[in-house]
Amino acid sequence: PDPVVAHVQRLARALHPEQLPLRVSEVRDEGADCRTWRLVHAQGGPLPPFRAGQYLSISVEVDGVRVSRPWSLCSTPDEALEGSYELTIQRRDEGFVSRAIWEDWVVGAEVTSSGPEGTFWVDPLRDAEHVVVLAGGVGITPFRSILRDGLAHRPELRFTVLHGVRTPAWRLYTA
Repeated sequence: PDPVVAHVQRLARALHPEQLPLRVSEVRDEGADCRTWRLVHAQGGPLPPFRAGQYLSISVEVDGVRVSRPWSLCSTPDEALEGSYELTIQRRDEGFVSRAIWEDWVVGAEVTSSGPEGTFWVDPLRDAEHVVVLAGGVGITPFRSILRDGLAHRPELRFTVLHGVRTPAWRLYTA
């Protein structure tokens, strides 16, 4: 086997693991029905890098059945380099995966996910320098990552954010 090809394959597996063992290190309520979980590598290793706007496919067992559901990373790529990801998930009583996460994910809980995935990000070769964001409710989560990362690393970008919510008390990411 070609040693260069083997090296590239090892690097690709490290950057894009099929399964990533994570552990809940912090839980924050963001409002009545939204909660943020900070996740770190369960074995203490580094987290795969990602681009702002990507997601993790979370694998959970519900009533004896293993299911997978994607959730947008709301943390920044810089936070991944520092050792954590964040996911904000809205509780939906009819959503058996979100309900299971709300019930089972406490500090110290072990979580399995994919590596970061998806192609939803601001690309300097493709996108204009004025980005218009249109989001409803918890759908703002990928934009939280995109906005914070853009403000930190791309000062030439301008953002216009249109965010619709059901009630004035809904306060996700107003600070």
